[in-house]
Amino acid sequence: MKLSEEGFERIDNYLLDRLSPNEKKIFELEIETNSEFAKEVEIRKAIIEQINIVYIEKVAEEILEEKRIKSKNSIQIFLKKQETWWALAASISILIIFSWHFLPNLFVKEDKLIVETLQRIPESYKNIQPRDNNPGMTGNNPLENELTEAYKFFKEEKYIFCIPILERYLEKNKNDYEVHFVLALSYLQIGNNMQALSNLKILEKQSLFSERAEVLLKLSSLHLLKKQNEGKICNWLDEVAEIGTNEQKQLSKNLGKLCD
Repeated sequence: MKLSEEGFERIDNYLLDRLSPNEKKIFELEIETNSEFAKEVEIRKAIIEQINIVYIEKVAEEILEEKRIKSKNSIQIFLKKQETWWALAASISILIIFSWHFLPNLFVKEDKLIVETLQRIPESYKNIQPRDNNPGMTGNNPLENELTEAYKFFKEEKYIFCIPILERYLEKNKNDYEVHFVLALSYLQIGNNMQALSNLKILEKQSLFSERAEVLLKLSSLHLLKKQNEGKICNWLDEVAEIGTNEQKQLSKNLGKLCD
């Protein structure tokens, strides 16, 4: 079912409880009588829930990390400074100032490199148009219009709107690797690394895919975030160093330092 931007906003307003009682009744009646519309609502609901989960997990991780650092440093201060309470207080004050101004920089540099690599969009995809030879796009096939609309949302950075269209397209065109890549890029932009990873894994097996170097950079970054499969990361980055552009080669070199 093809929805306009207003249609997506209407679904979002329902899911976020922004409709009036009468609007809500009309909306729920449409869900009951239109199975395709009901499916679109479920897709949007899943996307919003995933965004919330990712956000909550990110905030929780930041809070836990902050507490861990403060706890560790507090113990070190207590062991080293036992002269007077004033000396202890002064030490804690200095440590807090140091933590706020310097410690974050020790971690941000690495995290920033990974995040920037994940959110990179190749120049050729910033103004992407559907290819004439896309599978299933012959004659007056409605998929052509849907994909055009999805790419329009992608270029406008309205990833939340383009994702369900791309998912629906891929149900009928599973081997359209360019669309898998656009979908992975979209998921990365909203922080849904799990869904992005599933699409990137499909592309990893396609050695002739035109954006292979970028796919491998993003796979490496996702695995670096979880500190997993360091052997694979090294292999991916070595391949990028062989086939990538100069910019991609430099990125692979910088990411490689995080594996040491």
